Amino acid sequence: MEKSLQQIPNGMLFHDTLVAGAHPYQGGRLILSVVLCQVTRADYARSVLKLVETAAGALSFAAQLSTYLKIADVVLTGVETLFGKNDMEPLVGLRAEFNPDTGKPLTPGYYALIDMQESQVEADKLYVREGRLNYGESLATAQPYRQSDYVLYSIARSDTRSDTDTLPFYPIFEQVKQEASKGTSEAKESAKANMLSLWQQMALSPDLTIPQRNTLQNAYVAEMLEIYNEASRIQTLGGSEDDDTPPDVANNMSESLKILQL
Repeated sequence: MEKSLQQIPNGMLFHDTLVAGAHPYQGGRLILSVVLCQVTRADYARSVLKLVETAAGALSFAAQLSTYLKIADVVLTGVETLFGKNDMEPLVGLRAEFNPDTGKPLTPGYYALIDMQESQVEADKLYVREGRLNYGESLATAQPYRQSDYVLYSIARSDTRSDTDTLPFYPIFEQVKQEASKGTSEAKESAKANMLSLWQQMALSPDLTIPQRNTLQNAYVAEMLEIYNEASRIQTLGGSEDDDTPPDVANNMSESLKILQL
């Protein structure tokens, strides 16, 4: 009878863990702190760690900046509690400060925090392949790094964001679309007024960079006009002398158009 052997890993690997999602950065000073810790015994510290993990998971930055500020204290309190326990042992930490004004800009890329003396790791042999840290003479021959505990993290850049419907100003755009869908000249003026209000809210929003704001505004205006033009076209359907639409269909269309004019 053939026996299957299961290898027990020496440690735990956490891959592709999102720490913070898209967050607008418009320059200035930014401080990044990363600490790799070890929990020697998982008793009461485990429950506190779960609290921190749950709260930190809520910091996706998909919502407005104020949401982050409200939850940040919860996360910090949990971290401070963990460090106050004897079971929590920090292994290695890094505090990096980025500031374009001092010649240290924030740039996208991969960064590695390794729990080992610098003399024991040759930095030029570290490679990242498919989001994984590898070590070797070249990228082609490098093998997954397993010599010590480490944190591989990345800073990515995105010119757009796909979560704008979660931002505080989005309900105003819903009002814009609702007015534009009526297809009347009065409704169009109302939609334009709401669009101006939307622009004012977006201009003051800390959740968008200036290029993102301008691109999004142009897209909103285009969508508003498309909705209005289509609604106006629908309202002009039927009514001509040469129209051979059956009476029952014409009556149903007439009732539908009345609803659009409410």
